[in-house]
Amino acid sequence: MATVSGIKAKALVIGAWPAWGKIVALNAAVFVIMRLSAGVSLMVSGGTSTGIDGVLMLPSDFYRWAARPWTAVTYMFTQYEVLHLAVNMLWLYLFATVCSDRFSGRRMAVLYLCGGLAGAMAYMVFASFVPAAAGHNLTGASAAVMAVVGAALVSVPERKVTLIMFGPVRLKWIVAVSVVLLAAGDMSGSYGSLVAHAAGFVSGISIVLWWRREKRCARNIHRSFPAADICGRTGDAEVLDAILDKVRRSGYGALTARERVRLFEVSQRIQSKK
Repeated sequence: MATVSGIKAKALVIGAWPAWGKIVALNAAVFVIMRLSAGVSLMVSGGTSTGIDGVLMLPSDFYRWAARPWTAVTYMFTQYEVLHLAVNMLWLYLFATVCSDRFSGRRMAVLYLCGGLAGAMAYMVFASFVPAAAGHNLTGASAAVMAVVGAALVSVPERKVTLIMFGPVRLKWIVAVSVVLLAAGDMSGSYGSLVAHAAGFVSGISIVLWWRREKRCARNIHRSFPAADICGRTGDAEVLDAILDKVRRSGYGALTARERVRLFEVSQRIQSKK
């Protein structure tokens, strides 16, 4: 019973972690598994790979990817080098905590996954047109993390972050330097990873802009029908009350064309029920 209680307590603690903390933990777990499997393979057969990395990494062409489609997700949690893992997770921690007050845990996970998927698609499309990029595999969380970086840039560009040896620095300058360093590091390769990182970055910006548009639309609807639920979760009476309240406050001339049509439709339905 004590063991079961301990497991439940640990599960509750993990459940309370922020979304980025769970993502870091998953990346770390995959890293440990890969390292342990490589160590066992080295002791047993003298090799340094057990094939696990090949199962998790994203291939550069659609034909090989079709045989293992899960790699579009698993690659963004897979790092074999300690430095690769540390840098990606440090970036994720920095930018996720900076904009954590703007996004829920679910939205942070959406940003990460969509950034990784956008990077995977861009990588395979690029490799299909550039022979130098073909025949390789993509691995690492960079594209997914870049989505969070892009989201932070759009959301809080002027927010100051205190950096060791530099002091308070505006987020937009941190992002600018990070993008330049990342691009410079990718210049020595086939540019496939650079394309994937750029796709992740753009996807993060696009998603946040889309969320803003949805929020503005919802705000406009709320102004027009402050007590109404357009999706039908409240009845016609509530919609009618909301419109009539606006008429009482501002007059019939303040109603938009859509509100007048809605008023007529709701009134007709209510009359037909009598």
